[in-house]
Amino acid sequence: MCGVCGIFRGSGREGIGFAALDTMAAALRHRGPDNTSTYVAGRIGVAHTRLALLDLSERGNQPFRDDRYSLVYNGEIYNFSELRHELESEHRVAFTSGSDTEVLFQSLCRHGVRRTLERIRGMFAFAFVDHVEQRIVLARDRVGIKPLFYGVFGGDLYFASELKALHSVLDLTPDKIAVTQAVFYHLERSRSMTAFAGVKQVEPGSYMEIDGSGRIEVEHYFRTVDLVD
Repeated sequence: MCGVCGIFRGSGREGIGFAALDTMAAALRHRGPDNTSTYVAGRIGVAHTRLALLDLSERGNQPFRDDRYSLVYNGEIYNFSELRHELESEHRVAFTSGSDTEVLFQSLCRHGVRRTLERIRGMFAFAFVDHVEQRIVLARDRVGIKPLFYGVFGGDLYFASELKALHSVLDLTPDKIAVTQAVFYHLERSRSMTAFAGVKQVEPGSYMEIDGSGRIEVEHYFRTVDLVD
């Protein structure tokens, strides 16, 4: 199952303490009891709780990273063996683990976000960070099997696999309109809404990019039917 979470400090603010990330990760530990790790560089920090399935060794732990990029990921890439073979033959990638996480990471580094999302098949939610440019991408699978929530509070972006992780470090308040809509089952069918003010879901089949200035751009790589705006 796994859990992902992170914080992106707003423009002009430097440094992230581990305390908030540790608190968020603790709220997600039931999703991944096999390992919990955090990584912070500049204004971006990410954390992951792991449920080990494919590669049971420490080589499959996350955040998965190199000198520039990091990835926290929840899900399963069904065609990762095919993609791994292509990366090995076309880019001479020398893999160090048997995990689909490393395949996803290497594809994102070499092919970019859009092409990778158009190629992979599976259920997933992930955060991919460029620590040099201080840029982060949040992405979700085509039909939204894996959850990913986010909100901007005090100029900072917070994201997590579950609302309880956000609530552990933020004072979330119910959105009165959304709660009213829940009575008529609209909220449960929404692709983006939640019951809390300022908190949304990354929409299925989409990814959002947040740059160093705090600007958010949303792109859809796969379209599904809008049940609720």
